[in-house]
Amino acid sequence: MSFKKAGATLIRTLLVVIVLGGVFTPTPIFSQTVSGETRFEIIEGTRVFYRVREQLVGISFLNDAVGVSEGISGAIVVDVDGMVDVSQSRLVLDLATFSSDQARRDNFIRTRVFEIAQARGCRPDCVLHEPEAVFIPRMSSNSPLPPDDVETSFPIVGFELSGDLTLHGVTKEITWQVFATYNSNAGIVEGKAQTMFTFSMFDLTKPDLSFLLTVEDEIRIEIDFKATIS
Repeated sequence: MSFKKAGATLIRTLLVVIVLGGVFTPTPIFSQTVSGETRFEIIEGTRVFYRVREQLVGISFLNDAVGVSEGISGAIVVDVDGMVDVSQSRLVLDLATFSSDQARRDNFIRTRVFEIAQARGCRPDCVLHEPEAVFIPRMSSNSPLPPDDVETSFPIVGFELSGDLTLHGVTKEITWQVFATYNSNAGIVEGKAQTMFTFSMFDLTKPDLSFLLTVEDEIRIEIDFKATIS
């Protein structure tokens, strides 16, 4: 075989190896920052809902009272092992931004439930609470990060996230059930987080309005979140 033919054969062999290697070698889609930390920053498009079962006067069935807010901000930082960095993680919700389909309900919630605004007839020494709810995440049931060798651009991860919620001057530990879908091409993560607690857990007054017959004690909170990954 001539030197020229041998060279051509070698080149063809190398091309085959490169092509097959590209086909059969997994290519990591998601990777963490060089520091080993991953930061999830809440961005526009995130919405928080409260849902409370109630029965209206003159109606024979229960329905959900639903309020929504876009006034949430903050970030969650996890290390290379998926452990929460408590010192850098904090979510804040502006309670005054909640609104529903009933203005009277919204006013009652601000003045009598959250007590962040003065109610009619309130004495000058009425105690008003902080207009924000603050959640400090502390631990996840498993890593919220997708595996390093995942071969899809849209991996889905489910986990529980526990931490301290401060609301109405009371701090309690709560747990969220979280499902997150990563969009590695866009550098964002989207998903839903859900939790529940009772009015009494945070010393909240249940709504008592003329158009309400009954109000259940359970408050369900849902977050449709969108966050950047860095």
